Amino acid sequence: MAQRAIVRNEFIGADDIDGSCVRCPRDGCGSTTLMLYGNSQVTRVETLAEGTITNVKLDESSHAFELEVIECLACGTRWHIKTREVMELERRNESLRRLVIQATGEDPYGVGKAN
Repeated sequence: MAQRAIVRNEFIGADDIDGSCVRCPRDGCGSTTLMLYGNSQVTRVETLAEGTITNVKLDESSHAFELEVIECLACGTRWHIKTREVMELERRNESLRRLVIQATGEDPYGVGKAN
């Protein structure tokens, strides 16, 4: 399968992703040809004898996957998944940044002066 370049980055709330049917959230796309990135966890039990691991048992039934990024190969969009709380904090930070720029003419992120 040929891969397409990612041409845009978007953000989406975690509540807007259906974990039972993951597809591209972009209106008009909805593709299920995706690359999923995240963290995986499986319960692991290790037996040690005198400080050396002698046995490892994995409980595959405990597998959990925390989805962080969806890349849609059909429309070239990378979706960064964030909780609503994080999205709201980022919105507030941007509002405060704009207020600082208006008041001082300097960007607190060190990007330069306001346009």
